[in-house]
Amino acid sequence: MNQILLGMPLIGDEEISMVSEVLRSKWILNGPMVERFEADFKDKLGVSHAAAVTCCTTGMHLAFSLLNIGDGDEVLLSGFNFIGGGLTVLQNNAYPVFVDIDPVTFNIDPGQIEKKITSKTKAIFVLHYAGMAANMDPILELAEKHNLYVIEDAAHSLGSEYKGRKIGTLGDITVFSFGPMKAITTAMGGMMVCKEKDNDRKVRILRSYGMDASVRERSNAEKPWSYKVNDLGHNFRMTDVSAAMGVVQLKKLDSFISTRRELSFYMSELLEDIPGICPPVELPGCKHSFLYYVIKVEEEQLSKSRDELALYLRSNGVSVSVHWDPPLHLQPLFKEYNCGEGSLPVSEAMAKQVLTLPMYPGITREDIERIVFLVREFVTNQ
Repeated sequence: MNQILLGMPLIGDEEISMVSEVLRSKWILNGPMVERFEADFKDKLGVSHAAAVTCCTTGMHLAFSLLNIGDGDEVLLSGFNFIGGGLTVLQNNAYPVFVDIDPVTFNIDPGQIEKKITSKTKAIFVLHYAGMAANMDPILELAEKHNLYVIEDAAHSLGSEYKGRKIGTLGDITVFSFGPMKAITTAMGGMMVCKEKDNDRKVRILRSYGMDASVRERSNAEKPWSYKVNDLGHNFRMTDVSAAMGVVQLKKLDSFISTRRELSFYMSELLEDIPGICPPVELPGCKHSFLYYVIKVEEEQLSKSRDELALYLRSNGVSVSVHWDPPLHLQPLFKEYNCGEGSLPVSEAMAKQVLTLPMYPGITREDIERIVFLVREFVTNQ
């Protein structure tokens, strides 16, 4: 019995050749290949600014720094979230205020946001879950009404669209991930898309220890190696090796997304008549990129739990996961921040019901049919 993986990067000879080209060039950090990847990414999204960083989490960390969010400023974010986003709030000395989610899309519920806004609120931190865009229009309207920043965690949503607009073109700062399981991979890496030119300039300073290369080059002709650091920066620079993979992978993005969508719709078609199993939803006007294929297991219709289904699939060679259980607001790290069990009922219910099934461009229809057969067998034989 072959194991069906949860996900798998598709890396071919083109990526290997491009990486070899970088290694032969002897310039392997924050060099011309990084600049090329940034330029290609801007063209792909149709944006004016894009800056590569080491990963999505470091990009989120820089986003808070750029917008001067900290010292007790409140940040609204979904309680159904990855730990990385929560960590960056705390690491910038901001205060996380958790908001419940929409039970259909698993994204932050705009109807729950305004009641959480106070005089200390400075930003809305939006995760686009699994590749399905959050309902951005009311979020952007609330941000404008209350003079708040909108930061988007687009780790799941490269290639996703909201009402004809690409994710990455909506908020003040959007951060993407290129980890091994993402839409495209650079092994590990991220990209920051800033609406304002000055923020893009600051990213490039802060990702390189706080050094302003443009000032360094023109400030002292007699000592061109001399520099001054005015900002508390980090070493968050992408390598040219990673960027080389990104340049090639980005060319394949449309094909990857098209394949994910085709295979996801096929799986949904096979699952839709199984009692208690709810396939993911693509809302009208949106384009789901299906980074993750997440079903909802309605336990009230079954005599067994989501966990039992997950273990059954695993025991039969199907890798599955849960994004996320427990939800972020119930992680021990956040126990002191205004939320306890029962405070976000939808997030807590979904944490017990969602199940991530395998989905990636390399999965076959036969694999999907086997997964659905096992799900059906589990439900039928309960």
